[in-house]
Amino acid sequence: MSLLPLVIAIFVGILYTVGAVLTTGQLRRANLVVRDTLPLVPLPQLLGRGMSVFLKPFAGVLGIVLVFIAVLVLGSRIERALERRMSGSTARAIVVVVGVAALALVSPPQVAIGVVACALVLALWVVGKLPLRESLLLFAGITALMLLGLAFYRPEPLATVTIRTSTRGVVHGDLITTANGTWYVGQGRRNFVAVGSGDIRAIEIDSGPHSSRPLFRRIIDAFGG
Repeated sequence: MSLLPLVIAIFVGILYTVGAVLTTGQLRRANLVVRDTLPLVPLPQLLGRGMSVFLKPFAGVLGIVLVFIAVLVLGSRIERALERRMSGSTARAIVVVVGVAALALVSPPQVAIGVVACALVLALWVVGKLPLRESLLLFAGITALMLLGLAFYRPEPLATVTIRTSTRGVVHGDLITTANGTWYVGQGRRNFVAVGSGDIRAIEIDSGPHSSRPLFRRIIDAFGG
């Protein structure tokens, strides 16, 4: 029981870090100054954005999490079972190819490319240079860094908002956040405005396009169409 608070603290810290990285990438894409706008986003919203990575259909992240947990809990058992069934590098290579292909198929295209590239480290297990447990942990770690890099350099855009006000007319731009009754709207060129709730007459929010579809959905649609 003494480890439970530590585990919870680490998990919350991971969510906060992921949420901060995602938000930073979105603010940079909207041509806003991160040092001025990131502190406006409340901590619960950063945690929520971090959690959204695991809740939305982003199977690459979920797959890496499952691999990491499986390795920690069942790593030695999995390795012994595989060693009893296969002794050659060819059989190991087939297992790696099938597993990586399955993970790539349930991921969006750019994530799938990154997963395949990161999976090259599993060749260390195939040729017998590194045990399975260490190879999978290395794969999970590198892939997690790759996903964070994608979230930072290729983030989804912020939602756009149109606010009709009583004093300044129509305010349109990227929705940075809303906190304590104030709406913060980015207008590009490193500028943003704050609109108080007392000045708002109407609000329209466009969340933008859906996340990129996974590869298997694209393949099904291609053959179905």
